Amino acid sequence: MTLVIPGSYNRCTGNLNDTCVSFLTSDNIRNKKALHGQINKNRGGIAAFVWDLPIKGAKFKEMNFMKKVSTRTLAAFVFMLFFLFGNCTAYAAGDGSASSADASDPVFLESSAYDLGQGDAGLYLAGPSSWQATSSKLKSLTISAGTLSPAFNPNKTSYTVKLDEKTSSVTIKASAADKKAKVTPSSKKYNLKHGQKITASIKVKPKSGKTKTYTVTIIRAKSTIASCTLTTSPSKYPIQKYYPEAQSGYFSVMLPSDVSTVTINAKKSNAYAKVSTKVTINGVAKTTNKVVLNNGQMAFVKITSTAQDGINKKVYNVVVYRLKKATDWKLVWSDDFGSLNLSKWNRATQKDGSNGTLQYYRPENVTVSGGSLNLTAKKESYDGKDYTSGLVDTKGKYSFKYGKVEARLKLPAANNFGFFPAVWLWQSVGGNGYYETDIMEFIGKYPNRVYACNHFETGSSVKHTFGLIDPIPNPDQFHTYTLEWTKDMLKWYIDDKLYYYTTQNVPQDNMYIIMNLAVGGVWGGPPNSNTKFPNSLVIDYIKVYQ
Repeated sequence: MTLVIPGSYNRCTGNLNDTCVSFLTSDNIRNKKALHGQINKNRGGIAAFVWDLPIKGAKFKEMNFMKKVSTRTLAAFVFMLFFLFGNCTAYAAGDGSASSADASDPVFLESSAYDLGQGDAGLYLAGPSSWQATSSKLKSLTISAGTLSPAFNPNKTSYTVKLDEKTSSVTIKASAADKKAKVTPSSKKYNLKHGQKITASIKVKPKSGKTKTYTVTIIRAKSTIASCTLTTSPSKYPIQKYYPEAQSGYFSVMLPSDVSTVTINAKKSNAYAKVSTKVTINGVAKTTNKVVLNNGQMAFVKITSTAQDGINKKVYNVVVYRLKKATDWKLVWSDDFGSLNLSKWNRATQKDGSNGTLQYYRPENVTVSGGSLNLTAKKESYDGKDYTSGLVDTKGKYSFKYGKVEARLKLPAANNFGFFPAVWLWQSVGGNGYYETDIMEFIGKYPNRVYACNHFETGSSVKHTFGLIDPIPNPDQFHTYTLEWTKDMLKWYIDDKLYYYTTQNVPQDNMYIIMNLAVGGVWGGPPNSNTKFPNSLVIDYIKVYQ
């Protein structure tokens, strides 16, 4: 700091990097315009302070004062006055209206504010530019991700940043309008969990004056993921796909007759999801994931996973079935086709056209060989039809109500587009309305798929429910197709694996068995140039248990 004790104001350096201190007596202050000019000369952020020093009767000259007062003492005295009387009356330069001086407001004091009399003394203090109050505003505020709202404006101090659920972090950078101001923090990375909200604080501290605080509220969107992975304990009885038509999220678990308990586990794909599991047995629902069944009993497990956002949900339905003991089922009727037993079967002679099919059913197309029944389709003209094939049924010879039907069979071989084989039950004469239950249906248009269907009459229309399994492993090999029919439910299996069930319009009348191989039809379409003829539906055996 440079202390200058001039004989007059003209000796003050006016250097913005210095501190200029003048003791003014009546000799060098009578010209108010001259002092005002000196103060104006030091504008540009330099603060000027004047105190009225009532040293009455003091008769000393400037040089004598300097001889008697050391520079160190004078400096201490100046700063004492500055801190003790900082809130003096201030006048903005060129204004003339009074206001209360504030350290954050750079002002100029006019000499006319003080009228020093003869023998009084005044102190004029001009500080360097580092003393002036600097700006506490931000120049910029940027983010590395998300959207800043509202758009940055240095006069606004509150902002919001929204991140989507996939974005876990954002870096906020800020710079001050005044390069000498300090920004804390000037750059910082914030990591957020799903649904988390963080308020970031950015402070701008000027060289002098008040600190300004900017706040940025960061919000990461809640998770919308609700999916789960299903497993079982013990794992040797796994979750299997289950195919109700036009439905997803359906699965099944098959327990052998000597296993009564299985636990269904739902592993969340996202930790924030909430999972609830309910098990319903015989119409009684419980909140649990443990299933305990008696022989032949079935449980319906509903697993609901709700995402963190509370909107997105995923529902899984698992049918758990415990097989009956072999001794629980009694074989009541069967045919293993060592020969064609016409006491059990009728061979059709029929110019069939139902469902738009193209074949003529002839007894000659029904044969037995190698311990299997063969229903063979041929490309040959007969009575106005371009194809012949075979159909057998037990109408008038055997029918039953409730039980388990099991048929081991092989579908027509490769290049089977246009074939439509089925094993099915048809309502006996005198039944209540229309009922048809298909143990197995296949169309060559979908060579890896079989259907399970239940057709029924409601009022004047026929409706149906059906499921499917796709793909069938090795579809042109032998598989066992099973239907379990009870008073309240129909259940379909392939190779002892449940793949569909329904409780809707279960038949309550006796039904007989039909097996056939149709050609063409509105559902599967006609054969094409690649369709292989002759081709057969091969049945190894069929059994009925009750």
